[in-house]
Amino acid sequence: MIMAFAAVSITACSNKEEENRAGVQQAASPDTLSSWTTGIVHDSTRIPADTFSIVRDVRTESRQGFDRIVIQFSGRGIPGFHIEYVDEPVHECGSGRPVELEGNGWLMIKFLSARMHEAGQSAVPRRILKPQLPVLLRLTTVCDFENYVAWIASVKIPNRFQVLALDNPPRLVVDIRH
Repeated sequence: MIMAFAAVSITACSNKEEENRAGVQQAASPDTLSSWTTGIVHDSTRIPADTFSIVRDVRTESRQGFDRIVIQFSGRGIPGFHIEYVDEPVHECGSGRPVELEGNGWLMIKFLSARMHEAGQSAVPRRILKPQLPVLLRLTTVCDFENYVAWIASVKIPNRFQVLALDNPPRLVVDIRH
């Protein structure tokens, strides 16, 4: 299912440093790719399959009412993606090893036509984050193989989430309600 796009305005925060950390200061009108949901958010139309984007940074923070995951890209923009809650077990794509998960909910964030490496080196500083936020407990890479990237977000409970697309630089934002 492809979600409809709607333009929304972003409310300016009084603390520009906090905005810079969250990566939202440069988008005057982000695309809201989903409303608050516990269902599937999918978009396979974002960049052509014969190219790819590189994940450059993954960060998290807590905001009033939700925890935020920001995944930043370089290259052709935000790649196609598929986001949904999954049941255990979750396995690493290359080795097939099971991934140890915390919490009572697991939000899978998959990217098509993306990678997290360049010239044999990781393009992302950390592949496991343990932010211990109100809902988000851990964010773990489970795949970076053949232009396919996947992260699993371990959460205390599978609350509603929304997805936003931001530009300059291209970022996909996943907000999970407290």
